[in-house]
Amino acid sequence: MAFLTLYREKLQHNFQYLEKLFTEHKIERGYVTKLLCGNHYISKS
Repeated sequence: MAFLTLYREKLQHNFQYLEKLFTEHKIERGYVTKLLCGNHYISKS
C-alpha cells in the first residue's frame, strides 16, 4: 500500500508563491483534486 505525506508549511509556501506569480502576470487558474483509493470497502461508500 502506498502512503502520501503532505507537509502543510511547504504546500502553503508553494501556494503563496504561485498566487503571487499568477497575480503579477494576470493569470487565471483553476484547481483540480483527485483522490484514488484501492480499498474496496471505502470505494463502495
